[in-house]
Amino acid sequence: MTTNINPCTEYKKTSKRPPEGKCSICGTAIKSRVKYCGKECKRKGRKPCKKQSSSKYVISWRQRTKQKAVDYKGGCCQCCGYKECIKALTFHHIDPKKKTFSLGVDGKTRGWERIVQELDKCVLLCMNCHTETHAGLHPDYLIS
Repeated sequence: MTTNINPCTEYKKTSKRPPEGKCSICGTAIKSRVKYCGKECKRKGRKPCKKQSSSKYVISWRQRTKQKAVDYKGGCCQCCGYKECIKALTFHHIDPKKKTFSLGVDGKTRGWERIVQELDKCVLLCMNCHTETHAGLHPDYLIS
């Protein structure tokens, strides 16, 4: 007469837990199946989120692309010549009906060729001249 032995239950009976380990961060003795001794060490041991690390590259890419776009359009306001701060320079679509997308507004990155096609429909203006253009003070840059 043979007895049916379940190999899984036999394994559980005979297997031993591995010896206690050490925290990956501080070296404190911990249970074998745990990697960190507590929440603080767990936070220190985490890798940076992909979204956080990739956002640095996206920001850098956008800054380089804006610099290229500003250089492409002459490097200064086409109305008053302002060129002190690149953040104060904007792209104004002369004819809003021909606008395919807004430059630097929707957060999407596009290839340089598409950006150049859109830049050709724009003038580079500083914030003051851009506001004055929409107020009607610079009619050369408005198409009604």
